[in-house]
Amino acid sequence: MKYSSSTEREAAFNQLWQDHQGIVVRMARYYASPQAGLDDLTQEIAVQLWRSFENFKGESRLSTWVYRVALNTCLALHRRKQPHQVEMKELPDLHPASQPEIQLDQQELLRAIRAFATQFKPVDQSLLLLLMEGVSYEEMATITGLSETNVGARINRIRKRLKAAFA
Repeated sequence: MKYSSSTEREAAFNQLWQDHQGIVVRMARYYASPQAGLDDLTQEIAVQLWRSFENFKGESRLSTWVYRVALNTCLALHRRKQPHQVEMKELPDLHPASQPEIQLDQQELLRAIRAFATQFKPVDQSLLLLLMEGVSYEEMATITGLSETNVGARINRIRKRLKAAFA
C-alpha cells in the first residue's frame, strides 16, 4: 500500500499494531529465549512488520500477513541463532482471558502437549501453534508457504502423534 505522507503511514501502522500485537506477542513468547527475551524478539518482529508494511498488497487477510512476517522473523532468528540466540520453547498460554477457569487437568494436559511438541520439527511446531490459534488450513498454507494439502497432511500426523502420546 502506498501512503501520501509518512504521518498517514505511521497512523496506519499504529492501527495495525493495535489490532494485531497479540499475534506478535504470542509468536514471540513461543520462540523467545531467556537470552533474547520477549521484548527483544517482539521488537524485532515489529521492525520487520514496519519495513515490509508498504509492500503488503492485500492479497491475504492482514492477520495472515502478520502471522507470516512474525513466523518468518522468528524462524530466521532461530536458524541463525544470532544475534538473539532464539530457541524453541513451549507453547504459550493461548487465549488466557477467554478461558480463565481451565480445569487443573486441562492445564496439565496443555503443559504436557507443550513439552511433547518440542520434539517436533520447527515447521510442525509452528503448525501446531497456528492450529491452537484457530488459524485455518488455508491461512496456514499462506503463512508457511506450504500447500494446503501439505498443511493438512502435517496436521493429521501431528494429531496422530499427540493422540498416541496422550491416549
